[in-house]
Amino acid sequence: MNLAFYGTLTDPDILALVTGDDLLSHYAGSISVQGWACPRIEGAAYPLLRSDSTASTAFHLYHDCSELSWRRLLDYEGSEYVWIEIEIAGQIYRVFMADPLLTASDEPWDLQTFQSRDKELYQKDIESYRI
Repeated sequence: MNLAFYGTLTDPDILALVTGDDLLSHYAGSISVQGWACPRIEGAAYPLLRSDSTASTAFHLYHDCSELSWRRLLDYEGSEYVWIEIEIAGQIYRVFMADPLLTASDEPWDLQTFQSRDKELYQKDIESYRI
């Protein structure tokens, strides 16, 4: 299966904490996709994805991912996120979407801001995660 990530899972350290090292070798590249906005969730370090014809979001793409990585991702995302399939550059990818009832902040989510401001605390919160 193909997976596309935006947000915290675009950080290789976070992705490795969640899925182990397995998924990193399946990285196929990054692409900016028009039609999606990626704001930060109000009061949280992580983002949500919303349809927005005026915005674009960078996705990290992974091909031929293992069932074990998929199960780890499902456990990590929990009930706040569900997955959907979207087409990116002619291929189908599974993408996690946040609960539509979550409130988006006015601040767009940005990897560099996450890494400098939130990553250390976020990592501590998920270090015990991994099945």
